[in-house]
Amino acid sequence: MISRIDHYNIATQDLERSIAFYTGVLGLELGARPPFGTVGAWLYGDGHPLVHLSTQKRIDAVPTGRLDHIAFRCRNVTDMALRLQDNGIAYRVLQVPPIDGFDDYGTLQLFLSDPSGIAIELNFPDPTELLDEARLQASRPPSVDTATASTGEAP
Repeated sequence: MISRIDHYNIATQDLERSIAFYTGVLGLELGARPPFGTVGAWLYGDGHPLVHLSTQKRIDAVPTGRLDHIAFRCRNVTDMALRLQDNGIAYRVLQVPPIDGFDDYGTLQLFLSDPSGIAIELNFPDPTELLDEARLQASRPPSVDTATASTGEAP
C-alpha cells in the first residue's frame, strides 16, 4: 500500500539553476547522493531526499509520460511568498474550499513553475495560517506586478 510520495526526479537541462531554485527559493537542502556515476543532486526536506535532479537520461529508459505538477506540504505561507517575491518568481494563490469531514481541505495554495517548467503546488493546510498581504506589500519593490500574486484561479 502506498503511504506517501518518496521523491521525484527531474531530468534538468541546467543542474546549477535547478539546485539554486529548490534550495534558495523553496528552502530544500542539498544533501548526500549515492555515487551513481552520473551527474545529479539530491535535495532534502525534513531530512528526506524529496527531489532528485539528473542531467542524463538512461539510454535504455522507457518514456515515462507527462508530469503535470508536484505538490509539497508546507508551513509559513507568508515567508514562502516573500521568498518567491524576493527571487522574482511569479505565483498564483488559491484557497481550496473546505469539505466537511476532511481536515486537509480548505488549504491555502501557491502555484509556480520551476526552472525546468514543472508546475509546483505549495500546500499550506493549517487553517489558522493566512497570507499576510501587508507584509508582502511592504516588501514589494515598486516594479513588481501585483496582479500575478493573487488570481484565485485553479491551475
